[in-house]
Amino acid sequence: MTKKILWLRDEIKKFEYRSALSPESAKILIQNNIEVVVEKSINRIFDDKDYLNIGCKLVESGSWKNQATKETYILGLKELEDEDLALKHKHIYFAHAYKNQTGSDKLLNRFKAGGGELLDLEYLVDENFKRVAAFGYWAGFVGAGVGLEILLKQFLSQDLTKYKLKYYKNKSYFLDHLKNLLKQVEDKKIVTSNVIKTLVIGANGRCGTGATDLLKSLNIQPSLWGPKDTKGRGLFKEILEHHLLLNCVFIKKSIPAFLDIDFLNQQNSECKLKVISDVSCDPTGPYNPLPLYNKENTFQKPIHFLSYTNINLNLTAVDHLPSVLPKESSQDFSSQLSGPLISFLLGVDKEGVFARASKLFKDKIQPS
Repeated sequence: MTKKILWLRDEIKKFEYRSALSPESAKILIQNNIEVVVEKSINRIFDDKDYLNIGCKLVESGSWKNQATKETYILGLKELEDEDLALKHKHIYFAHAYKNQTGSDKLLNRFKAGGGELLDLEYLVDENFKRVAAFGYWAGFVGAGVGLEILLKQFLSQDLTKYKLKYYKNKSYFLDHLKNLLKQVEDKKIVTSNVIKTLVIGANGRCGTGATDLLKSLNIQPSLWGPKDTKGRGLFKEILEHHLLLNCVFIKKSIPAFLDIDFLNQQNSECKLKVISDVSCDPTGPYNPLPLYNKENTFQKPIHFLSYTNINLNLTAVDHLPSVLPKESSQDFSSQLSGPLISFLLGVDKEGVFARASKLFKDKIQPS
């Protein structure tokens, strides 16, 4: 049996520090007779030498394009370069190409042109259609922290136009930073943690659980909504009774908007809502329940400043929030992915995780 090759590519997205494969997981793959090639990276949270020391082959950044064979599996997290290069390899990453997102047709056509294959990480699911590996918990955890940070800085009248995201060595540093901000707010008698009103929509999932854990670790007790609270309804007045809204829903079909521009223009200045953290972050998709913006935020510019007739809102929507805590989120994700990945590469994908992803890709590239 020919040894399978897994090629960990360097991420091209700015401020992306995570890795789909940790050195610990790479070592397990090698022990299972899988060759692991790792592109050098100046941004990845793990040092190149950490991979080299456990037996990975190091290559230059971006060299998968001309050095990897067609049979090689290219593993990454975020998008490929937006270019016309036909894609001949088998790519495993979050492509965001199956919900008619901007640029999805072009990307799928690149795969068709090159004869390659997309095994989308978002659609690696078991027989119950539950994802086998996800960053959702950490997206929710960080999304709640970033939303709260913006809210606290607003309470302190800090200049949010200069606000930027950064990554932390671990979650203890992140929590200490938030505790310090909260203490400043409480010392100035602006507000206390027990009266900060927060709402988590999608509280039952991985993302909502992470958001809830972050808030509760700071003694903030959020309101928690699940599907039964939003089913068949929309434009919720109840949302406006909270200082901070955290949208953590995973939506696969059209639903009524939670808020929209016309609805917000009708509200008076008594509205409590100040900050929205849209952790789900799908502004260009057709199912976005917060049609208030049309572009994702970045680490450098993490806030949309939104103005309505009588109220102003700060909305943050960054699509790679776990990069704020890259080490823990990468280790967690990689440990979830490595088992199914090893099974697949060894030809024993018993649960059909990758087979389902392959079938979905083939269905998507068929003429409609």
